[in-house]
Amino acid sequence: MYSPKINTVSVLNGLALINAERITGYNKVLQLLPDDTTAYHKYARLRSPLADIVRETMKFCRTLENIVLIEGGKNDQNIKVNQELLELAKDIGTAFTGLSKDGFLPACELCEHLSQKAYSLALDQSLQPELYQIVGAQKLELQKSQASIRSLQNRLTPAVNDNNKDVNDDLHKLTNPGKPILLAAG
Repeated sequence: MYSPKINTVSVLNGLALINAERITGYNKVLQLLPDDTTAYHKYARLRSPLADIVRETMKFCRTLENIVLIEGGKNDQNIKVNQELLELAKDIGTAFTGLSKDGFLPACELCEHLSQKAYSLALDQSLQPELYQIVGAQKLELQKSQASIRSLQNRLTPAVNDNNKDVNDDLHKLTNPGKPILLAAG
């Protein structure tokens, strides 16, 4: 029998894993961005919001890990994780694989979409009211991050993302398994 406490711990561990993958992914993106702000002014504008997302996500992760410990769970190699959340975490990790400085924003957008999906899934579980509130508040903050990424995507010139067709194709395959990639007329 699966107890409510074990379910709570596995859901919170899953969200912590989602956030750990976000941190890893966004750190990969930050490492891709050139430091030379004169030559790559458009990338300099990206550093601050992406670094803010990393800091926010680290805070989320610490909060979730502390709650897991309070609930009697563990933060080690043998943790129980909700399987659906585990799959979403793997998808986030995959989204950030093989990036280039010219094609990372679609991966960031996919990450935010998958994070929202994970938090929605967690909120559908039977969480105690105070945990529901914490997870709900984090989800609202994630919506701001998602809007920030969309805004960055919309503000940058199309050249930033058009040059990396392979990454966009991979993201399409990840989010639309079995569906053909439709080529735009150009």
